[in-house]
Amino acid sequence: MKKMILLTLALVLTLSFSLRVYADEGIYENAGDLYEAWVTRNQVPDYITAVISTDGGTDNLTFGVLEGEAGIAGQQEIYDLVRDDASVTIIYQTYSRNALYAIQEKLVDAYFGKDLGLVTGGVYEGINKIVFEIKSDYAENPDTLTMIDAVTAEYGNAVEFRFTDSVIQFTTTETIVNPPVLVVRNPVKPAAPVFFAFALCAAMLLYLTWMQLRRRSIAALTPFGSIATEEQTVTTKELESVIRNTQPTPPRHLENRIMESIQNP
Repeated sequence: MKKMILLTLALVLTLSFSLRVYADEGIYENAGDLYEAWVTRNQVPDYITAVISTDGGTDNLTFGVLEGEAGIAGQQEIYDLVRDDASVTIIYQTYSRNALYAIQEKLVDAYFGKDLGLVTGGVYEGINKIVFEIKSDYAENPDTLTMIDAVTAEYGNAVEFRFTDSVIQFTTTETIVNPPVLVVRNPVKPAAPVFFAFALCAAMLLYLTWMQLRRRSIAALTPFGSIATEEQTVTTKELESVIRNTQPTPPRHLENRIMESIQNP
């Protein structure tokens, strides 16, 4: 029994160690696994400009990287971290993804909820910029034009304003959402190795428990009339046979005690 328990513990430790090594090496099967690790750790690199699904799934991704030396180094890092190079597509863009989301948050806090005709807005990773839509009725609004000039002067082509005939105008920042583009925001993949390890360990523990419950102490009479016990694995039928063939021996002086009880009620 002890050997089996030690074997189970050794198996758990081995599987846990192998999973830690896999993670510490930083090697990921495909682009989706790499991006999932970035999102989980909240550590998307600054050289990334966009993360877009290449084929509508979560395994093959198009990574936008910055133009110049930072993007070239980032591209090499991505290929070093991913086993399946075919799952990676690289494009070069101008603005860091992290920077764009920071600008978006700042502008939403500053302008949404005011009477400027803003309808919606968000980061369009495919075109590497922030796009805000404004109701067409506000095309000549002085405050709206002042806002556009101020934002353009500070952020240049990173922010684009478009006029729309939409009749819906959001008045709180709670309703601001990013536009529906094929961008993988938070891919979720089952941790197959971890699940398999725990399932295997649980099955082994259940088996060991079942084996232990099958072990019984069998009572047997020795040639001297005393009772001895022998531990061994038996079937249910064998155990029933032993119980049926065992005759209980009354305690000593039981008859005298019975007679005393009768005579002295």
